[in-house]
Amino acid sequence: MAEKEQIPTEKLSKTLLIELTRNAVVMVHEQNPNALGVIIHGSRVNEGVDGKKQPRIDSDVDTIIIRNNRDEKALANLADEIWKRIGPSFGVLIDTGPWGPMEWEAVQKANVSAGSRENFQNEWQHLTDSRIVIGATPEIEKAVTKALQPL
Repeated sequence: MAEKEQIPTEKLSKTLLIELTRNAVVMVHEQNPNALGVIIHGSRVNEGVDGKKQPRIDSDVDTIIIRNNRDEKALANLADEIWKRIGPSFGVLIDTGPWGPMEWEAVQKANVSAGSRENFQNEWQHLTDSRIVIGATPEIEKAVTKALQPL
């Protein structure tokens, strides 16, 4: 007999998404210090914002992984842990998209040089004000947020 597809019984609210993602980021960072955080963007961020496209119950979670030292394991570990906490329970996918990871070195450079900040913002121009930055520490969140703010 074929397995039944698991149908989510609870909606993944923005508040719960942030909580589950933050817990995953903190746990993975403790195991791998190069796993620094996640940026959530796309329709899931727009929940409850007037005039913005609202997420469907099955909308994927668009993410960008923040990592240090170009650590491929940090990317895989964070994406896997977030999916484990969200995917099966809510029937959604975690999309790391075509954007690739955000490198910590580039964040740091963007915060000390206007030229580097302009280049950084050009690379990440699709990250409008509709984003949630979740870092392993408040300092990581502040640095990424600052690097993404217009000059």
